[in-house]
Amino acid sequence: MRKYYVRGDGIVDKKVKVKETLALLLSVGIIVPIWGTFHSLIGIEITWPAFASSALFFAANCKIRDSINIAFGHAVGVMWGIMFLSILNFPKFAQYDNRVVLFITLCILGMLAVFVTNIGFKLLSHLPSLFSGWAIAVGGLGSIPLVNWGNQPLDIFLSTAAGVFIIGGGISSIQSYLLKKV
Repeated sequence: MRKYYVRGDGIVDKKVKVKETLALLLSVGIIVPIWGTFHSLIGIEITWPAFASSALFFAANCKIRDSINIAFGHAVGVMWGIMFLSILNFPKFAQYDNRVVLFITLCILGMLAVFVTNIGFKLLSHLPSLFSGWAIAVGGLGSIPLVNWGNQPLDIFLSTAAGVFIIGGGISSIQSYLLKKV
């Protein structure tokens, strides 16, 4: 999306850069406060996963056509995080050294993540999204006992999806619209 026009002498056209920066500035100024203020009106109580997932959306070059893949990767990653925490808290593993269980679990789930994102299933082909969803789930649920999770895993999943579609897609769409109008 961020195409800079280079003149013959190799200097980036500053007008284009200023227009893109102003369009991004306005887009962020519209979408971020809307999400931060009104997220609970759509039933999502946890906001920070949305900001984390939108950051990955932009790091993935903010292509709206990739939104589904990124959101699906987050969803699988959240499930990965839940599975990870469940394994670590599995009572039968309490007899073993925590570091050994942690090492083996990270090894197996990490390798499985690489495998499932590379088997040719287009919808699940974005490894950074899976790892990001996994980290978000562990960050959001790791300090809470499993029995107290309640609806938090669903809230985290919905928040990551909102980060891709509402924040990431919203900012990209508004920025594109503004750039076309200017």
